Amino acid sequence: MRDQGMIVTNSLSHHYLSGVGRLVSRCGLTSVLMTKLHLLDLPQSIQGRFSHVLLNAPCYNPTTTTTTATTGGGDGVMQASGVWFLQHVLAAAVDALVCGGVLVYLTLSARVEDNEQVIQQVRRTRQVEVVPLMLPPADYVDLR
Repeated sequence: MRDQGMIVTNSLSHHYLSGVGRLVSRCGLTSVLMTKLHLLDLPQSIQGRFSHVLLNAPCYNPTTTTTTATTGGGDGVMQASGVWFLQHVLAAAVDALVCGGVLVYLTLSARVEDNEQVIQQVRRTRQVEVVPLMLPPADYVDLR
């Protein structure tokens, strides 16, 4: 980062944060903020502050469902909780960006249809543009 900017990592899991802490130490990074906040509460404090966001979204079990009460009656609406959560987390990540910012969205969810539903929901509710992933040139050499 050439001593410009800050890395923010967030997880509810102490186990994950301790691993990130070891990685930060090993890499010699100095501008790192590690938080333990719920992802849906995060944008209230960081809305519109970042030029780049990497969202490594949690994976979920697509068969998990929750019942939510409808506004008009006592019947419940069955809703895939994983898709709902990913939609809200992705929207929160978009909200954390400055205008013109870049978001990279990674997920391990089981079904392509669920990922498409998540992306389409965010495209309907936020002014975003989906751009293709630009792969490195063919003559790219991995020096690892």
